[in-house]
Amino acid sequence: MQYIDGIRIGDYLQQAPKNKIKKTLLQIFNQLRTLDKLNINKFELTNPYKHIIITKKGPVLIDFERCRHTQHPKNISQFIQYIQTTRVQEWLQNKITLPTKLNKKAQTYKNNPTQKNYNEIIHWLLPFSEQVYTLCKQIPKGKITTYKEIAKKLNTKAYRAIGNALRKNPDPPIIPCHRVIASDGTIGGFMGQTTGKPIQKKITLLKKEGIPFEKNKIKNLSAYIHIY
Repeated sequence: MQYIDGIRIGDYLQQAPKNKIKKTLLQIFNQLRTLDKLNINKFELTNPYKHIIITKKGPVLIDFERCRHTQHPKNISQFIQYIQTTRVQEWLQNKITLPTKLNKKAQTYKNNPTQKNYNEIIHWLLPFSEQVYTLCKQIPKGKITTYKEIAKKLNTKAYRAIGNALRKNPDPPIIPCHRVIASDGTIGGFMGQTTGKPIQKKITLLKKEGIPFEKNKIKNLSAYIHIY
């Protein structure tokens, strides 16, 4: 048996700072997602004190003696039960707050373990810009959303931060930031600009996707808005 140098998950959650906890939880969820996709159920995740070790390189799942193949793995839903226990919540107090609808999202994922439903569970653990990009990718062709709607979904009023994240869009073909506009139907910004050729390009892209304009403002806005 190989010895793994690290600390147990419970000790880690008590000691680690907020930013490291969120990163580690995301890594754990991603490992559990892999197990779910392989139809492997680990069983001990409602009380994983001895089964998750946090090393210098990240979390490691150990002790797979009881694991079984199943068509309905419960790894993620069981781990969510664990982080919602009173004991863990006391450890996390003043560090992170779990989303209020996490149980509902876990149940939805358990019934239908798609990537989309998984993304709903881990969304709050992503860096802010990644949360913005994830929501942006959900806007279908022929629809638009607003900076305000994204902010509402993220439970924030940091409209400028949302705009800054979209301005730094690392992959425009995959992250359709041109589909995000101002709440009054005006075009907003694009490529770090609010006038000139970038704005005309944004309008052209939206027109090609079937969004109608009248004097550089979206016509009949409510018919095209994508609400999360």
